[in-house]
Amino acid sequence: MLDLGDRVVPDTAPPPAAEEEAPKKIGAFRRLRESLAKSRRALTEEIGSSLFDRIDDETWERLEEALILADAGATTTAQVVEKLEHEVDSGAVPPD
Repeated sequence: MLDLGDRVVPDTAPPPAAEEEAPKKIGAFRRLRESLAKSRRALTEEIGSSLFDRIDDETWERLEEALILADAGATTTAQVVEKLEHEVDSGAVPPD
């Protein structure tokens, strides 16, 4: 609204059209999907290469790093690695 003393004149600019916002939303979702796909590929490659190695401290560190880089979060990463270490230590999963 434009105030001209006693008269109030409404703004003549139309509100932004919803169609103009759609490309931004599609672009954002596409970027998110591509980013998640990239993280998934990196994590899959790291886990795949680790499965064929002997499980040692370096393997756990690489797995932790891969999970963090895949945005799994510190808490989730710690829980996953702890559970896997427990399974290897208990003999449920062979270390080599």
